Parts: sequence; structure tokens; C-alpha cells
Amino acid sequence: DPDRAAAMAAYMKTSMPFHGVPTPQRREVLREAMARHPVTSQDEYRRAVTALWELPHREEKYLAVGVAITARRWITFENVDLYRRLIVEGAWWDFVDTGTARLIGKVLLEDPDRLWPLLDVWIDDEELWIRRAADLGQLKKKERTEKERDHGERKEGGGGKGGECG
Repeated sequence: DPDRAAAMAAYMKTSMPFHGVPTPQRREVLREAMARHPVTSQDEYRRAVTALWELPHREEKYLAVGVAITARRWITFENVDLYRRLIVEGAWWDFVDTGTARLIGKVLLEDPDRLWPLLDVWIDDEELWIRRAADLGQLKKKERTEKERDHGERKEGGGGKGGECG
């Protein structure tokens, strides 16, 4: 829908092309695609997310994030580099805010010992969207992720006040 595509691009203030596919239809495409082609390995997960992400239209990138989120089994610390790519290249709230809390947040809940040190680095990253992701990944998870964390081990000057995160 060219008219809708133009309106969507104007709303998002982007030059990235849109097909004009509204969210409910995108969700249905994602459901059908995941049902027909379930992700059965780490390699498939990375290939599917990357292949969709590299397509030019914004809805295709939304589908990449959707696949990353939907294939929950593969949301692991080993894929944080992929999530960082989506954050840096997406560099806008619609990608970062949607994917971060779910992807980084799930990794944080399941593998906090490995992810906290990385988030401590991200909170001071030169890239705005990485800093935002470090904060958003903790949303609604603070008590579950920080109660056993020793704030004294947080690196000097690491973003929070008095060693606190976020």
C-alpha cells in the first residue's frame, strides 16, 4: 500500500522504505512463517534473523526482530552480538525499544553473570542506542536480576549513581 507506506515513513521520520503493511498483518505473516518454518537450531536462528534484517524495507526488519523474539529458545548470551547489531543498525526507538527489553531482558534473566559485565560496558557506550538498550534490558527485571548482584563490583564510573544500574 504505497499511500500507507508514505504515511508510515513520515511518522517514523525515516527514509527507509516501507511496504505499507500494518502491524496486525505483519504479526499474522510472522505467525504463519514461524509455523511453516520453525527455527530448529542456533544457526537457523542467526541466518533467519540476519537474512530478514538485511532486506531493505522496515517491515522486513520488524520481522527480523519478530523472529528473534518469537524463537525464544535461541535467545541466549551467544546471540548478544547479533542483538547489538540490530540495536546499532536499527538506531531508532521502534527497533531498539521493541527488541531490547525482550531479547536483552531474557538473556539477563537467564544468564546474568555473563550479561551484567557487558551491560556495565554498554551503559557508557558512545552509541546512544546501546546505552538505551542497557537500560531497557533491565525493565521490569531489576528485582529478579539485581538482588544477588554485588554493586561493589560494578566498574568505576559505570553510568549509575553509587554503583547502581540504570
